[in-house]
Amino acid sequence: MTSEERPGSFVPGGAPVWTETKGFCTRRVSLRGFLAASPERVWQALADAEHQRRWNSTLIELQGTIREGERLMLRSTVDPGRTFRLTVERLQANSEMVWSGGPRGVFHGRRSFTLLAIEGGCQLEVSESFRGLAVPIAARFLPDFEPSFRALWNDLRLEVESS
Repeated sequence: MTSEERPGSFVPGGAPVWTETKGFCTRRVSLRGFLAASPERVWQALADAEHQRRWNSTLIELQGTIREGERLMLRSTVDPGRTFRLTVERLQANSEMVWSGGPRGVFHGRRSFTLLAIEGGCQLEVSESFRGLAVPIAARFLPDFEPSFRALWNDLRLEVESS
């Protein structure tokens, strides 16, 4: 398994840390950093699909209700021609949200948002992971997620730190 972590810090004012981890049938990318807002404030921005469409420039479309077990339809700037059909797999208020889609064992993707309260705000990690037998082949066709994750991060920071 290989991992690449670029310099950064998740302290107030620091740049978020980008990490990529690759295995034989797995791939994971994440961005982790500090937001000068409470987990409750960040959660409010993330857990409401209608609200998220207003501030998140990486979304073209997000349909559905963000509630555990519910289905979402998402189109993003990373792959504008494709609609992702996702299930809200896990939802723990002010702490964790997981969306997933794709056939398990073949090419299953998961987007996670994990919040941790720390002094002066919270740590947020946004990650995307892929598992399954098709990952070694499909990985070469996956886009570079870092620009989209950083855009999401900057949009969210503006939304939660400005109010």
